[in-house]
Amino acid sequence: MERDNPSGSRRASIDDVAYASGVSRQTVSRVINNSGYVAEQTRMKVEDAIRHLHYQPSQSARALATRHSRMIAVIAGGINYFGPLSTISALEQTARARGYFISLANVDERGLSDTEFSSIMQGFSQLGAEAYVIVAPTDAMLHAVKQVRFDVPCVIITGSDGDEDIEGYLEANSTVYAVSIDQWDAVGCIAETVYSDCFRHQGAKDSGSAAAGARNNAAYYLAGPLQWRDAYTRRAAWEAACTELGMESTVIDADSWDAQAGYSAVEAILGETFGDKGPESGKFREGRNIAVVCANDLLAFGALRALGEYPGLDIDNRDTGRRLVKIAGYDDMPGSDSTCPPLSTVKPDFGMLGSTAMEILLNAVEDPGSAEGPEETAGDVSSGAEAGNGIKGWKKGLTGNRDAAVLPQRHGVIQVPAQFIRRESL
Repeated sequence: MERDNPSGSRRASIDDVAYASGVSRQTVSRVINNSGYVAEQTRMKVEDAIRHLHYQPSQSARALATRHSRMIAVIAGGINYFGPLSTISALEQTARARGYFISLANVDERGLSDTEFSSIMQGFSQLGAEAYVIVAPTDAMLHAVKQVRFDVPCVIITGSDGDEDIEGYLEANSTVYAVSIDQWDAVGCIAETVYSDCFRHQGAKDSGSAAAGARNNAAYYLAGPLQWRDAYTRRAAWEAACTELGMESTVIDADSWDAQAGYSAVEAILGETFGDKGPESGKFREGRNIAVVCANDLLAFGALRALGEYPGLDIDNRDTGRRLVKIAGYDDMPGSDSTCPPLSTVKPDFGMLGSTAMEILLNAVEDPGSAEGPEETAGDVSSGAEAGNGIKGWKKGLTGNRDAAVLPQRHGVIQVPAQFIRRESL
């Protein structure tokens, strides 16, 4: 259908709608923005003209009229990786469901400068951003964020632990909130499983036998790049769990999330553990089990390849008399259930992470002074075993909170649950 406007094929304007419906420009604006009184018959005439002319209101003009751009600025690092990318997808879907849209700036999470971050913020402010979500996986990004004062609501998605303090910053900035995946409970579950199945002597009834069995085994943890706060948090959770369980563990700083780093690290472990002659020689020749726990699934993929290439190891748990090896990852990436053997892992709820962050943000935008998410948050559990640093204290709080549909906090950061998924590799 041809648009009936004075300029023929050009895009219809608000003046064209006013002319076609026989009303003033101001009346058309009231109908578009649903503001002020307009008689029902007049409103119907204007809406008919809008449909006939295929008129699309200018978002910038509507923002000026209503003082709401409905734009949420998202500044994100790490989007080459599964977790941040999945989280951003959930942010966008949640915002769109509530009538907002996001504008994304992708930054280098490894070395974002304070000046660069401030410049990005200024650009979004000039565009009329109503609020901000910062996906800040590294200490470098969090440091840059902390140099800015936010006059509008902001939610930071970042790990609860790291070299950069976040708790004090949140206490000093009432418009800023933080959300993260709970690393502690899930990593604690992996540690307990490793200890129970691999490092407690089978059939042992007393602590002496258990200790004797444990001395004949080896546990390794492959840490990701510790400038990433999730890597730092997962390592801290693993070490706390091992301390509480009394399980010795060797931490290897892979300093990467990538599969090749996992392969190289495990290749070195096997060479040091068994020597050149394979599992029947070397300092652990009388041992029975080895466990390799990785900070993410990609590291675990590389580790599985190295283990599979080494003779005399049983990674399929087939009880062939060979040295038994257990392995676990983190992230439940696509394909983790199809490795050989299927990889035990942790499934973070990235959808819930993104939706929780956006709900908190939009609630703060629409109702200043209130930033409740989809669930009420519990008190902070940030120090000491009883408060949640150890497995028992943390699990005690989290289990109760889950039953009550409440999200706990750590260092002021709201914790979204993650699920330990046990498959054949562990």
